[in-house]
Amino acid sequence: SHSVDVSKTNVSALIALDHRFTCFQCVEHSESRNVDAKELYFFACFFSHGVDDSRSKRKTKQMKVLWVTTWNKPCGIATYSKGLLPALSSLLVEEGGEAEVLPIDSVFSIKELLQAIESRKPDVVHFQHEYGIWGGKNPPFYMFPGLVDSIRCNVAGVICVATAHTVLSSLYRFPVKGRGLQIPFRALANLFLLPFLRRSWGEKTFGNLDGVIVHSKTQVEAVRASGCGQVVEIPHYVYATEKKSVALPQALSNIPENHFVVLVFGFFSPEKGQDIAIEALAKLPEHVHLVLAGGVRRKSDRDYYKKCLDKIQELKLEKRITITGFVPEEEIAGHYQRASLVLAPFRETTGSGTLAQAFARGAPVLTSDLILNKEVADRESGSIDVFEAGSARDCARKIESYISDVSKLEALKEASQRYANVNHPDRIAKRHLDFYKSFFKHS
Repeated sequence: SHSVDVSKTNVSALIALDHRFTCFQCVEHSESRNVDAKELYFFACFFSHGVDDSRSKRKTKQMKVLWVTTWNKPCGIATYSKGLLPALSSLLVEEGGEAEVLPIDSVFSIKELLQAIESRKPDVVHFQHEYGIWGGKNPPFYMFPGLVDSIRCNVAGVICVATAHTVLSSLYRFPVKGRGLQIPFRALANLFLLPFLRRSWGEKTFGNLDGVIVHSKTQVEAVRASGCGQVVEIPHYVYATEKKSVALPQALSNIPENHFVVLVFGFFSPEKGQDIAIEALAKLPEHVHLVLAGGVRRKSDRDYYKKCLDKIQELKLEKRITITGFVPEEEIAGHYQRASLVLAPFRETTGSGTLAQAFARGAPVLTSDLILNKEVADRESGSIDVFEAGSARDCARKIESYISDVSKLEALKEASQRYANVNHPDRIAKRHLDFYKSFFKHS
């Protein structure tokens, strides 16, 4: 019943925090009414670009997916993308479509990314989202919400989705333990800024997207609460690896062959819990060797790294612990091959690629009993074992039980391999393709 002269009309759209456009104002006609977000988005694209619904009518066999991710730098998100995208690209090509990568490794601006996305004319833009690769959690450095808003205003008909590698709960607070000089600033942020920041991390991050993929069913409701209507759980895939013997990395060459090797993989941080592994080692027999495979990624973690070094000296464990620093991709397999047991002593996790790397090689895994870790065990019975989070004593007790019972260790390996088969990249890629297809009309 509402009609305007589109040739003479400008459109102003104000995006409210509840993910609705609350104002649709035809400037020359001075008329306003409340409009649903997707309805006004269509009007805005119509007025700004002309009607371009070719994407929405396009057959899925012609779908072009643009994967926006880190790619050329050492980063878990880049590794994740490189492991899954080939399988997804093959499925798209089989149906006459294609996948393209838009790397975000170097310094970039919203304007540069917007131009790059527009020039590629995708049907689906799939962002890999982790707060750190988009400027960090704190405004004004966090640029992801502004980028999505710009796409909505300037690129007609494109579907915007994201994989949420980190989902912050409504109870999240900045951790202060082991943060050194940052402690007072984090404490102040927890007291005064969290309501504003939670809105940025939730509603402004996910609420303006067409859909979001999470790795855990426990994360689904948190993302839905942001205003995103289509949220699906697709587990982290397990890397496809060849089962062949590889060279032993030089960093591990001094470990005696008959030693039981416990491997903790990942950058040093309080959340990863390397200090728990160090304390557990002190309670274990002399022939147990701990490998901490990783370096320091963030400046804020340097104090924690020093704390770990001090603890090693205090407990006189220098000869029983190897710290490798950053592990190049070509040496990852060698580290897992040497490991008798993979340990993931996380204090916090939002889903970790460390476990997927271990499953890919059929390695036995012991991890803390956080909800997301136990969910992995629920997907495939016996695929991991857990200890009480934060408890070095319970961690040591569980490790010792595997040292003394080889059959128990072998059963854990077999269950790990079963989990890998169920979550092979080809199967996870198919679920991604089905997710994309759900946004298009079939013709």
